[in-house]
Amino acid sequence: MLFEFWLKIFGVTFGLGVVSGIVMGFQFGTNWSVLARMSGPIQGPLLSYETFTASTWKPAFRIFLFGRSRVPPWFYLLSTAMVALGTTLSASGSWQQQLDAGPVGYVIENGNFVPNDWLKIIFSPVLWVRFPHMLLASYITGAFCVAATGAGTRCAGCSARSAHHAAHGLVSRRRAGAHSDFLRTR
Repeated sequence: MLFEFWLKIFGVTFGLGVVSGIVMGFQFGTNWSVLARMSGPIQGPLLSYETFTASTWKPAFRIFLFGRSRVPPWFYLLSTAMVALGTTLSASGSWQQQLDAGPVGYVIENGNFVPNDWLKIIFSPVLWVRFPHMLLASYITGAFCVAATGAGTRCAGCSARSAHHAAHGLVSRRRAGAHSDFLRTR
């Protein structure tokens, strides 16, 4: 029962992510048309790759959402792992985020960014900082959503004061954990 509850929430958030990704492609053309024209030879293939992989993972997502009772358990576990992997790997596109030296792996020809090394573009030095940061932020956000939902469910019959104390205790424990982690690294 708990799994089905979180499955519905994941399905809704995944759907919202797909919809916002579709809108993002239009935003590149409308809001940042000059940037889209200049960086099109790089951004175009990267966005196409993301769209291709998203459509490739859709069957696994359908099995994950609707196929639990229709496929063997090992196959359902495999589809769950594929959805997790596809969601994790979709966080690409930080090639322009180089603060010290600028973007890497391209040359400028006729006012356009033209790729000259796709490995440098995809595996730019900033990727190794931003990718783990994004993963950790998403896992922490997910953990707090699960904890808050659990606290809300547990305190469904509680007074507002009890719910406030439960939430305060959760935040205080997280702060204490962060401080102890900070002290351990010094």
